[in-house]
Amino acid sequence: MFKKFVYFLLFPSFVFSLNKYNMDIAIDLSKKILSGKETINFTNTFNFPINSLYFNLYQNGFQEDSTLWKESDFLDGYKEKFGEEAFSYTEILNILFEKNIVEYRFVSPEDGNLKDKTLIEVILPRTIFPEETIELEIYFKTKLHRFYLRSGYSKESIFLMQWYPKMAVFESGKWIAHQFHLFTEFYGEFSDFEINFKIPFEWEVVSTGKIFEEKGREGKNIKIIAENVHDVAIALSRELKKIKRNISITEDNPIEINIFVPSEYVYKIPKVMDILAKAFNFYNEWIGPYLYNNFSCLFPPWHTSQGQIGMEYPQLIMCGIKHFEDKRSLSLEYVIAHEFAHQYFYGLIASDEVEDPWLDEGFTTYVSSKFLEKNFGDIKINMPLLLKFNSLKNFYINPFLYINLNYYNDEGIGKFALAGYQYPNYLNYRIYAYNKPAMALKTLENYAGEEKMKIFLQDYFSNYSFLHPHTENLLKLIEKNFGIGWAQNFYNLANKPQLIDYSVEIISENKFFVKRKGEFFVPLQILVIFSDKTKETINWDGYKNFQIFTFQNKKINKVIIDPENKVLLDVNPSNNIANFKKEKNDLFFFIFSKIILLLEGMLCWF
Repeated sequence: MFKKFVYFLLFPSFVFSLNKYNMDIAIDLSKKILSGKETINFTNTFNFPINSLYFNLYQNGFQEDSTLWKESDFLDGYKEKFGEEAFSYTEILNILFEKNIVEYRFVSPEDGNLKDKTLIEVILPRTIFPEETIELEIYFKTKLHRFYLRSGYSKESIFLMQWYPKMAVFESGKWIAHQFHLFTEFYGEFSDFEINFKIPFEWEVVSTGKIFEEKGREGKNIKIIAENVHDVAIALSRELKKIKRNISITEDNPIEINIFVPSEYVYKIPKVMDILAKAFNFYNEWIGPYLYNNFSCLFPPWHTSQGQIGMEYPQLIMCGIKHFEDKRSLSLEYVIAHEFAHQYFYGLIASDEVEDPWLDEGFTTYVSSKFLEKNFGDIKINMPLLLKFNSLKNFYINPFLYINLNYYNDEGIGKFALAGYQYPNYLNYRIYAYNKPAMALKTLENYAGEEKMKIFLQDYFSNYSFLHPHTENLLKLIEKNFGIGWAQNFYNLANKPQLIDYSVEIISENKFFVKRKGEFFVPLQILVIFSDKTKETINWDGYKNFQIFTFQNKKINKVIIDPENKVLLDVNPSNNIANFKKEKNDLFFFIFSKIILLLEGMLCWF
């Protein structure tokens, strides 16, 4: 009962939004240009005076001299393919404060790129004091690019993602304002939106929020109302088919589902709805109820994405879809599950995707991998055709491991708590923002159990929805739920680049030693198999860098560290098993064993 009461308090209609956007825009479908007026009401709810405001102009990232373009060589391919249509921009025409024109300037806090125009500072003529509400009018024009990086236009579709001047987030006396980088996503404040525009009769629309349509003389008048969201994404099309469905997970919150899909894929709607129903139920059980009453699933046309796409926005996800998918590949299942999980960690909890990407991507990867594991079983790995002719069968792998296999490329050079723009390359970003956090959470689950993980996730959701938690908040919650040891482990993972590796070496017939690399301290089981086929399990506390184990009257045949594979963070599981080989008893191993004995004696003094 208490849990339901907490979620009732968190329901969007009871959450106070700091900003209110009112937009009237005109869309030129032939020129792919939006123009209009954005009126923003901003309330200073902080104990700090504010003298300037910051806005992101994300479409300016698609300019050739932008920081985004400089960081990504592959964007040059779009220039070669599309020419001038590869570029887009958002131009500020005027900004009015108290009916007077105010100045703004482009700023580049990360790299000092004077040609980057993705972040502006609006310099106010007077101070905004705590509890004061002000109104700002922004007149702007946005030119779209040909569809790539999940936004732009195609033949008969327009995808409006990060398309308007978007206010940054003010926290702890400062603005959290960044340029648009290749490995960063977005961070915004919870706001209320009302957006008005017109489209031709034959065009359909899906978006964040609720859509109200009214027929006019020359088309449809569209009004979008979105409450307590930190962004609004809109898709317009006359080549996609809009299909409405409903899902009821809880009695008091039926959810309207809008699916925007190419006509040739309509036959896949039952499969999409089955995945969505499973996802709504799973996340409701593991995290908490979806707190809005509408949700959209957008599948772009094949000619834009070739079925390879996935992205999250509040109340709307964009997914790839294909005609031919192996029944056991689970690719459609995972992209829907992953992007939907973002509705919790990105959409409702709303951690900072720029400075703390792991809080969103890591938790999202963990729960969506868990969703596949619980609902669909193992993933089939298709063998090459030549091998099939040699009678080798396909094999199956646990979906959690399959999705996070990148982790085993870990070179120990990264940490969780790193801003997205600080990662040196895409693989590094994927490992440390997605896979390593997911493997850490799965390791925690292996020790604590599923029920405690559910309680932890529900605690996180109920305590931090709409509140933008950061790494330090998460660490306190881990300590509360699992103790200071696990909090220390996650602190080390977040802040210290390290490779985590356990290994075992047999020194002689009756002696072996185990070694730990990295600052990850958990008790481990060690299975010892003797030459007479008997077995013994040793519990090692795991706090020393290495430890030697000796048996006086038994001969060791094999030693296995972590036989139940609880520590998925162990980057090299192959050295967790050692077999005794008599041929190792040569001069080298004799000297090596003496050195180990010497070290063992020295350790007695500490």
